Amino acid sequence: MLYNNHSYNALAESKGHCPPKDWRNPPAIDMYNMILKTLSKEHNIPLIDTTDIMGALWDRSGDWNHYYDISSDMEIMYILDQIFS
Repeated sequence: MLYNNHSYNALAESKGHCPPKDWRNPPAIDMYNMILKTLSKEHNIPLIDTTDIMGALWDRSGDWNHYYDISSDMEIMYILDQIFS
C-alpha cells in the first residue's frame, strides 16, 4: 500500500527562485501526486491519498511542513481508517 505524503510547502525564496532551488512548490507536488496515482493504478497497488485533507491545511504548520495539531490527527485517523477498513 502506498501513502501520498507529499504536501504543499510555503512559497519561500528557494521555490520562487529561477530556476527553483527547491522543487516542492504546489504545481510540482500536484504533478508528483498525479504520477503516483497513475502508477498505483497501473500496478494495482492501493494508494492512501490524503490530498483532500492536507491540501486545504497546508499553511497551518508553524514550519510549513510538520503538523503538530488537529491537522495531523485528521490525517492519521483517515490513514488508519483506510488501512483497517
